[in-house]
Amino acid sequence: MTDIATGPGIPLPLVVFDHAPAMPGIAAEAIDRLPSLGPSRSTRVVGAHRRFAEDGWRGAAETRRILALPPGHAPSGDVPARSGT
Repeated sequence: MTDIATGPGIPLPLVVFDHAPAMPGIAAEAIDRLPSLGPSRSTRVVGAHRRFAEDGWRGAAETRRILALPPGHAPSGDVPARSGT
C-alpha cells in the first residue's frame, strides 16, 4: 500500500504521486484514499513535459477513469491532488 493510502489521516493542501500504467494499483489506492480525507480534486502531468494533460481539476472517479485508459491515452506521469472543491 502507498504512503498516501495509509498516510496522515488529515487532508493535505497538495500531494503529488506517480502514475505508471504498468502498476495501476498504486495510483488507484491513492485516488481512492483522498476522498476519505475530505473533498479533493486532481489532474495529470504527463512524463517530463511538466504541463497538465487535461484542462482543469477532476474528482476521484473521473481521475481514476482517465488513469485506467490504455497507456497511449494515459502515459506515465504525476498526479497532483489538492484539498477542496
